[in-house]
Amino acid sequence: MATILVIEDDPGVRRVLLATLQYAGHDVRAVDNGRDGLRAVKESAPDVVVTDIVMPDSDGLEVIRLLKSDHPKIGIIAISGGGMICRTTYLELAHLLGAHATLQKPVMPSDLVFAVSELLEATLAESAAPSGDSGAAQ
Repeated sequence: MATILVIEDDPGVRRVLLATLQYAGHDVRAVDNGRDGLRAVKESAPDVVVTDIVMPDSDGLEVIRLLKSDHPKIGIIAISGGGMICRTTYLELAHLLGAHATLQKPVMPSDLVFAVSELLEATLAESAAPSGDSGAAQ
C-alpha cells in the first residue's frame, strides 16, 4: 500500500481518482488545487502525487517543477484533458519537467492503477539497487 496525493480541481474526476486508488488498496488524500497540494506534500510527503495540469492556484506544471526540486523522490503522474502551449502538449511538458508517467483524460481506472503500480515497482527496484562501489574489491 502506498500513500498517494491526488490534486484535481474537477470534483467528479477527483472522486473517481480517489475511489479507484482506494479500491486498489492505497491510502489516498485529495485536494482541489496545486497550492493546497504543495502544502499537503509539506505536511506529509506521499509516495506518489497524481496531479492535473490545468488548475487554479498553481497549475500542475508548477506543482511538478516544485516537487522535482524540493521532493525528488516522490513519484509523479500527470493527467490532462488536453491543451497545448505552442506545439507542445501539456502532458509532453509534464514529462519534460519530470513526471514519471502521463495519462490523458478521461483516465481509465485500470490505466491509473497500472501507472501507480509501475511507478512503485520502479521506486522499489531503485531503492534496492546497490548504491556505489563502496563494497567493490580493489
